Amino acid sequence: MRYKSALFVLSGLLLASMVASAGPARIPKRPVRGANLARLLHSARTSRSPSYMDRYLKLTAREKDPLLYKFALGAVLKKKPHMTPAQKKTFSRLVSDSGRGLLPKRPLIPRKGPIEVRYFIGPEFFKEEVRMLTQQGFKVKDHPGGKEATRGRVRVLVRKGGKEVFRDLKDSKVHAVIYSGHSNLGGVVERGLRQKNLGLGRGSKLVALLQCTGTQTLPLLAARMPRAQIVTTFSYSHAGADQAVIRTLLDGLDGRWTYNKMRNRVLRHYEGTNYLFPNQVELLKHTDYDKNGMLDGVQYKAKIPKFSSLDSKAMKRAQRLVSGVNYLRTMNPYYASEERSAVFSRSQADSPLIPSGVVKGNGKSALHIQETRVNGARAFKVALDSKMARAPRALVGASTVYELQLHMQKSLLGRSDQRSKVRALAFAGEYLKRMFPGKKGEKALGKLTRRYGFPSLRMWDMPSGVHGLSEKSIDRLAAKVAPPRPVTPSPAPTPN
Repeated sequence: MRYKSALFVLSGLLLASMVASAGPARIPKRPVRGANLARLLHSARTSRSPSYMDRYLKLTAREKDPLLYKFALGAVLKKKPHMTPAQKKTFSRLVSDSGRGLLPKRPLIPRKGPIEVRYFIGPEFFKEEVRMLTQQGFKVKDHPGGKEATRGRVRVLVRKGGKEVFRDLKDSKVHAVIYSGHSNLGGVVERGLRQKNLGLGRGSKLVALLQCTGTQTLPLLAARMPRAQIVTTFSYSHAGADQAVIRTLLDGLDGRWTYNKMRNRVLRHYEGTNYLFPNQVELLKHTDYDKNGMLDGVQYKAKIPKFSSLDSKAMKRAQRLVSGVNYLRTMNPYYASEERSAVFSRSQADSPLIPSGVVKGNGKSALHIQETRVNGARAFKVALDSKMARAPRALVGASTVYELQLHMQKSLLGRSDQRSKVRALAFAGEYLKRMFPGKKGEKALGKLTRRYGFPSLRMWDMPSGVHGLSEKSIDRLAAKVAPPRPVTPSPAPTPN
């Protein structure tokens, strides 16, 4: 065993040397660079020689891909290899850097000149939050498309709604983007991330998403916008607490506060613990930097955490797996709490759902679901079948919702009848309405119904909102998918 371990360590050292000595034209692809870093980290943990960690930190600091860079730093945080005092200092600097850092110390704000903020507000809260700006000492005036608020060197452009909440991330002059409003159960973020010409954004910006359960879409946002420094929520949020956070963020941007200082002020509010800041290690429980459909917090538990080797198409489908699983993680408790006729109890609805990447399969089912226990509760590990990694993205998300919801009904309630299938279809249709309204949703619904043996349906047949999933709504949908009853011919009249 010692001989094999020595060979593994030596191979990691040789690979790292090859990468370090390679010229610009010979830089290996991202999965290879990720594998090299994984071997080096393993060597650093199993050997007392500091040379492996030296090489790891040098390669990480040189890494230009922001996703691999952050994944590599997170692996060190979680695996805790032995480091010398000098290495600890280097690592701490990389992690807390305000530009590229995994857990940045403070927003990247200039010492002089204007601070540009874009502030999107849901229609229901618009007047109230504009009034809040006035109370905070901002001078507010009309501006094309909304309002303009200025105080000192902070300039805030206020817009109503959240359809294009991320459009300013590509503007290098903008320092922060704030959204305050309803999450639409993930629809605001997911649809926002599909804006054209979005790219990876330009520069590191503070992105605050003050909505219910922001961690639902955090894996998608962090992977799509790895330079974003995200402030969001763990659970349901309320207007008063959100506004306290907004006031803190605006004061913090103006004063170039650290995230620790901002968070400590937010914690004075009785709901302050509901907010996640960019410098918290807990962030890694909700990221998927390698886009493999498995949260990094789970992946780092492996003996050798490796960056994904999936191709770009498979990565996009793996992200749809995360989308579907996290939608149910949010919707099921909401459904159980708000809908009187819900079939799940609140404890059943809170069952942990764990996205678990892509596994090899034959395509007969979209998912491979394993049941396990997490803190004594029944939990579901959900992996995507490799054959589905080429299916349209909207279909992958909807199929994930359908099959997982159906499996939960069978496992938790002992139900697998036709009505359970119709109920699962209702949840999948509700998902499509939020995430893919329009032609893409219609097309995905058509493929979904054919795949699972339902008659053709349109998006208007699908329920909307949590109360659209009531048992009365399921009755109506069941009537639409029921096969037509055979018509019994009338007996022929008898001749006189």
